[in-house]
Parts: sequence; C-alpha cells; structure tokens
Amino acid sequence: MQKTFLLFCVTAAVLCMVSCQKSNESRTTNNAIDFIAPEGPISIGKAVTFNDNSLNVSSRTWTFEDGSPATSHKASADVIFNSTGKKKVTLTITFTDNFTLSEECAVTVTEPLEGTIAASKLTPKGCIRIGESTKFSLSDVNGNPDSYLWTFEGGNPATSTEANPSVVFDRRDRNAKVTCEISRKSDGIRQTLKADFIVGNYPLLHDLPDYDIDNYWFERGKLGGWIAWTEKGSNIGTNGEKNIFSIIEGGANGTGHCLKVDLTKIDAEADGGFADLFPRDAWPCNAHIEAGKRYELSYWVKGGDVLEGGYIRNEAGEILEEYKDYAWLNGGLMIANYLEEWMNVDGQEMHAGASWSKVFPGLEFAMEPNHVLKEIWFNPSIVGMKDGSWRQIVIPFTAPATLHNTYPYFRVYSGFAKSIYFDEIEINLIEE
Repeated sequence: MQKTFLLFCVTAAVLCMVSCQKSNESRTTNNAIDFIAPEGPISIGKAVTFNDNSLNVSSRTWTFEDGSPATSHKASADVIFNSTGKKKVTLTITFTDNFTLSEECAVTVTEPLEGTIAASKLTPKGCIRIGESTKFSLSDVNGNPDSYLWTFEGGNPATSTEANPSVVFDRRDRNAKVTCEISRKSDGIRQTLKADFIVGNYPLLHDLPDYDIDNYWFERGKLGGWIAWTEKGSNIGTNGEKNIFSIIEGGANGTGHCLKVDLTKIDAEADGGFADLFPRDAWPCNAHIEAGKRYELSYWVKGGDVLEGGYIRNEAGEILEEYKDYAWLNGGLMIANYLEEWMNVDGQEMHAGASWSKVFPGLEFAMEPNHVLKEIWFNPSIVGMKDGSWRQIVIPFTAPATLHNTYPYFRVYSGFAKSIYFDEIEINLIEE
C-alpha cells in the first residue's frame, strides 16, 4: 500500500486565535513584526512551529506560556505546550536600528484528536481488491472521537457516518483517496484524516520525475524517457527533430493528458511504423519481472488519423475483413533477457552494473544475451473509430521460468494510422 497521512483542522472554533498587543515603543515605518502562528488545533504534548518573517532583525525572543522550551531566539521556533487551555505567545524583536517591538497572541491548546486510516483484506502488497468488500477503521486513535464522516473516491458507498464502514471499489485506481473527518462534541474539535490506496493489481513501473523519466503517468505534462526504433534500428525516440512522442491534453479514463505517438516521423522507407516503449536505458523505472509470477499489461489506446483504413486479421495473419473507418493497431509485450553493464539512466550517470545493487538489493547482476524470452502479441486490435473513442486493453501473462536480469518493452505498430494515443500504460503484479 502506498499511504500518506495528513492531519489538519477544518473548524474555526479552534484556530489559533491571534489578538495582537503591541508595545508603546516608537518605531519607524520600516520596522514591523511579521510572524506566523500554526494553523489548526494545537494538541498538548505535540510539537508546533512559530515562524518569524520580520525584516531587519538584530535579535528576537519568543516566550511561550507553559511551553517547552519556554523561550527561543530562532526565526523558526518549535515548541511543545504542557497543558491545555489558552496560552500566551510573545515575540520581542530588536531591529537593526535599535528599535524594540513586541507582539503577542493567544493560542488554544487541547487534548489530542488523531488517528490513522486502516483497511482490511489488503493484498500482500497493500492493495484493495476490485469487487471485494473492504472494511475501513481507525488505528492509533487518541482523543475519543464521537462522530465520523468518511468519503471514498470511487467507492460504493461514496460516504459513510459509521465508525467502521464497508466499501466496494469496482474499478482500478492507482491513487484512491480516502478521508475521515472525526469530531469531538465536548470541545468542538474536528480533524480530517487522509490516506491513499491502490485499488487493483500492484503497479511495477516507476518514474523519476526529477529527470523527466515518466514511464506510466502523463499528468505532470512530462514527456518521459521513451524510445522508438525504425526497422533500420535508428533511435529517434525523445531526441532530435524526429521525436515521435508528445504529451497532449485529453486523456483516457478521466485523466487530463495522454501520450501521442506520431508515426509519420518514423523512417518513410520502413514498412509502416513501430515504437518500442519502456526504454532499457531507464531500467530503474522499468518493471522487475520475476520468473513464474503472474502479471498484466494494461493500457488505454485510441487510433489517430486514418491513412488508408485497416484490416481484421486472424491469428494466422489472414485478412478477414476490411474496415475503411478504423485505424488498426498491432503490438506486443516482449520480455527480454537483455541488460548490459553500460546501460544507464539519462542524466543520472547510473550505470546498470555499478548501480544495480542500489536499485535491486540482494539480486545478483549478470549481463544477458540479446534474446527475447517471451512475446505477447495481440493481433488484431481494432481501435480508434473516427469518433476518437478510447479503449482499455488488459493482457495477463506469466513470466518465463528462465528469467534473470530482464526488462519488458511494449511495441506498437500501425500501417494505416498517422498517430496513436496511449494513456495509463502499466505493468502490474497479479497477487494471488
């Protein structure tokens, strides 16, 4: 499970109350105290931070009523309050022109109200299974909440006021958001807890956004470290004038962006055009496939502008029917034993042989011969009617028993389309 946790306040009743009282000292127009008190309820025994953004400061002193520490001279001061109730915080500043000013505020310290969202029946990797009832609850609860308001992104039901609701998710979601607002009647305190869950099979492709390598997710608007080859073998992926990949608006499944593959920029002498995705030079981002385990290739696709129409073929390659209004797509997932020591991640100088143990600790590195262990071809796949509709393709497969250091790559080919569009390209582990 990929999980994040965030607490914040949503009620004005317990916001840090600032009632400033300034000293009677004279000041120039350039002298002003500018400090920021923490937002939300302040819990007894929990550290909070006060920040001083004042300019031209020669020295400062924070004073915290019943706080630990009781005083501080830092611009960003951390403090723990030792008892509940209203507490006075004072900031005194001496400016570089020797003028001294003071300002104070009152903060409300309460008993804690907190917890962590938990879910039942998760897979070993921490994923929620599609179509199965999942019970949600709170763990590590502190503060005796007496009301709950749950929201489940993509779940049924979408909301609940039960303490431990059961929810069913019927579609895959890499980042399903779950929130629970808890409250306590005795003092009106409210807190909102948040967590993110993976719904469906566990995703194996990784991204390195700092280096613009984005193997599965286009919502950052990044091109990613993709590659393409003509049938003559020249690499024209993401470099130079022949770059065939771009990120455009209008993704599948409600997303905002997708990947466009412009096949017209591939070598005109080639028989049609094809593109290989998941580059070997970005091997830390790629899926690490283990022998004998079950996986799935999943992606959304639509055809682009039709050049000449397309054909439906059977497994033997025989033409069954011609479709003038369709663009056809032929492609496959290949599992290849092909990783050499010189292969590196662009921009990081991370060579496979030198850095393999950092990325895959405990797995022996060995250079492999250049051969394909498994090909999964889908032929035909008719996509992209002229209405520009998206279609999801899911292909399960079992990794070969002879795997060692491997990487999968995904090849697409179309002889009758100018462009092809992809979104949410994933390789996922199917957990038993």
